[in-house]
Amino acid sequence: KALVDILVFAQRRIWFHKNYFWKRHSIPAISMASTLTTLLLLLALSAAAVSAQRNFTIVRYLNVTTTQGPIRGAVIETKGSGDKNMVHIGSFLGINFAKVPTGEFRFAHPVFTKWDFVQDVLDFDRRCYQDPGASGDYQTMSESCIAANIWTPYNGTSSNPGSYPVLVWIHGGRFETGSIIEEINSGRVLTAHESIVTVSLQYRLGVLGFLRLSSTVAPGNMGLKDQALGLEFVHKNIERFGGNLQTVTLMGLDAGAAAVGYHMLNDNTKTYFKRAVMLGGSPMVFWSVRQSTTDVERLHAKFAREKLNCDPDRLGLDEALKCLREVGPEALINAQKEFIKDFQGIEFPPVIDGDYIKEDPVVALRGLRFEPKQLIIGFTNSEAATYVESSLRDKGWSKEDLQDPAKYRSVIEDNFRTYEREPDIMSTAARKFMTDRFTSFSNPSAEVNFRRWLDAASDRLFVCAANEFADLSTRVTGQSVDVYFYVFSEQDNTPNYVGASHGSDAYYFFGNPTDDAPIVSPEQAQLSVRMMDYLSRFVATGDPVPRDNDGVWAKFNISQKYYHNFTADSSAGYNIKYGFHRDDCGFWDKTLKYVNSLQSTALAPAPEDVPKVRVVRDVHTNLTLNEAGICDNVVNATTLAIMIPLLISNVALLGALVWLLIKYNSLG
Repeated sequence: KALVDILVFAQRRIWFHKNYFWKRHSIPAISMASTLTTLLLLLALSAAAVSAQRNFTIVRYLNVTTTQGPIRGAVIETKGSGDKNMVHIGSFLGINFAKVPTGEFRFAHPVFTKWDFVQDVLDFDRRCYQDPGASGDYQTMSESCIAANIWTPYNGTSSNPGSYPVLVWIHGGRFETGSIIEEINSGRVLTAHESIVTVSLQYRLGVLGFLRLSSTVAPGNMGLKDQALGLEFVHKNIERFGGNLQTVTLMGLDAGAAAVGYHMLNDNTKTYFKRAVMLGGSPMVFWSVRQSTTDVERLHAKFAREKLNCDPDRLGLDEALKCLREVGPEALINAQKEFIKDFQGIEFPPVIDGDYIKEDPVVALRGLRFEPKQLIIGFTNSEAATYVESSLRDKGWSKEDLQDPAKYRSVIEDNFRTYEREPDIMSTAARKFMTDRFTSFSNPSAEVNFRRWLDAASDRLFVCAANEFADLSTRVTGQSVDVYFYVFSEQDNTPNYVGASHGSDAYYFFGNPTDDAPIVSPEQAQLSVRMMDYLSRFVATGDPVPRDNDGVWAKFNISQKYYHNFTADSSAGYNIKYGFHRDDCGFWDKTLKYVNSLQSTALAPAPEDVPKVRVVRDVHTNLTLNEAGICDNVVNATTLAIMIPLLISNVALLGALVWLLIKYNSLG
């Protein structure tokens, strides 16, 4: 049993890292996992899977009548708070509230379904179709996948209507992978420990969830509409499960966090929740939405034409849609895998459709055109760890190769060729300016270079967008709505220079280290208990102060950018810190943006007498190739030319003040 427990824990961690990676290709889930561990895991797969999904006992059945029809869940006995305390909670897994999106409903917005029989919701094992990875296993996938899981406190006879705070979870995976069937995303432990109602929503992904051919035919954003329908189902029914409609919190990781922001901006769904929690993502991350709907339509038409012979130009939109609806789901996903090999971004993303996402979220947020919610937002201290490791594997390199200055410089240049939120090539001056910032050091070790690259990628992909969203939330509210910021820095089972990878915070917030996890330390289990306490108090009251009032979480504000540092290390000192990576984000958001606006990259040599002209965000520039190479020096010289006179004037002013003070004292 001890071996199976360890393998179950390993399975959870491997699935977790595999499903929350950044790079799209099939990547080994945990680079530090040995071949032996993987082999043992495969040998014990069936036992481990049963244990991971069934870490509880069914006590009796529990019926609830929803607005869509009657369902039968279960009262289960599971581990609660304290040392081996067992509690009873209600469990309803796989509530299919929407019509199955096949036939005429494929590539269409979801609609509610009704039933007059008792729908069993005792277990749920269906993912939405997605890339199955190296295994190629589609057996656990189905188009009948739009669903909700609900866990609710149980008092011995029935749930207490309308009394418990509600947390609704949207899983991550870059809108391409992820599900709610794994124990790691289960609300079982959180509900058992904290007496809150926990809901998780599953939605269509990739081509099946976000294909867009036009505003009326395959309109895109179907996956977001699945989430919205799920929120409406929760709004109509959660009181029947004991939930309090006035204390609904929407929480998401990665793409799920971005989706939380989109629901905040939508006139309908923003009324369905009061508070928000964003982990490792925000609506401001550049990869979470595509600004040009026309480009997406052109790209997806190319996909239909080249990979599935369903050419919209040849057949017309309606016939092309009919053609696509006749393709099997596995063939669609295989075609998607082949199509996106040549791309690095998200090729089936949410789009600004003028319907659900009415305008560019970043423009709306920066214009303060949104109603903020009470907010917890944060990330791990090494968000891009899996991305950096996968980039090394793609090159066939190890970490030690980063000791080579030429190789290290090349990965920095290759990984940061684009700037801002569209895939525009960074200007020559900006690329040189940026590369020098991260490579101009004497004899750094491979570990130091790895960490510099990791920090830069984390800032670029996750951290700076979260920082800006927190800033905007406080500006629009004038501190009338509270914002709480955190950084999760508890070490993964990785070398010290790697840190806590993407999604590790969610693992702890959901209480996984407390749930028969033999590999974690008692201190890590206690950290998870504390994080569940913080989260549940925020869900209930909007104030994440633990019940024992130990470990106050200072509010984030414009002038004092406090964040709570989550770690099990008692030697780390006071857990309230200030301004995580603020200077680094200033480089990406301000300094580099200015340099990038001065001159664009020339993709091919041209005569020196032909000026290079480009409009970058309404800035016209006329520089030759030779001038571009020294643009960063011009920026530095300009800065000095401004700063030196200011410094001289300040010194003169200080001297005058000192003279006046001496004169005043002599008169006295």
